Amino acid sequence: MPEAESRKRALDTDKVKSGPPEVIYGDSKIEVAGLSDPSEVPLARTFDESGLRKSLKEYLKEKFSTPSAIQAACWPLLLSGLDVVGVAETGSGKTLGFALPFMSKAMHKGDDGMMMVLSPTRELARQIHEVIVDVDKKKQKLPSICLYGGTPKWEQQKQLRAEKPRMVIGTPGRVLDLLQDGSLDLSKVNYAVLDEADRMLDMGFLPSVTDIFGYLPAPDKRQSLMFSATWNKEV
Repeated sequence: MPEAESRKRALDTDKVKSGPPEVIYGDSKIEVAGLSDPSEVPLARTFDESGLRKSLKEYLKEKFSTPSAIQAACWPLLLSGLDVVGVAETGSGKTLGFALPFMSKAMHKGDDGMMMVLSPTRELARQIHEVIVDVDKKKQKLPSICLYGGTPKWEQQKQLRAEKPRMVIGTPGRVLDLLQDGSLDLSKVNYAVLDEADRMLDMGFLPSVTDIFGYLPAPDKRQSLMFSATWNKEV
């Protein structure tokens, strides 16, 4: 089995009828494909169990009472370096589920890795960026940028030169455009996220996404994450 395949885990935090292994978390059942024993499913049932840096735990405790289902399932897996495919609805808390493990790791001295998040629409990209900025403004000072069409490209090019972002959030069209003209460098991405993957397929972004991943380090040099509201053969 290829190394990249052995690192994959699929999470389903919808309420499901069957499919081992599954564990109960609040009013949700969580399935983790790739494990044979439900006792092996590592859940962060509290923020203290998350494995995140202390400053991030403090941020979470100020905002929320407990982790959401997708957060409880994702954090231990992502902090251990696994690739994850997550099935969870919009509004499930998945942005913090996928972003905080990267931010926690990026705080280590000498870490210069980058996170890339692709989203199907500028509205969703902006929402993700707003969540990340809210975390980062007091805790870590990791530069970030949100890239999408409908705004002057030169402004984003100027921002890229000035800030050298560690976290890049954007839509496939604008991200690919900036890669092709040399304005954007993703050669240090060690954490790549596809959000709303089902919608990206529906909107015809697969060719652009494939081209973008050609600019990233090889799969064994990065973590790969994919989130979708639905799970089907195409996804």
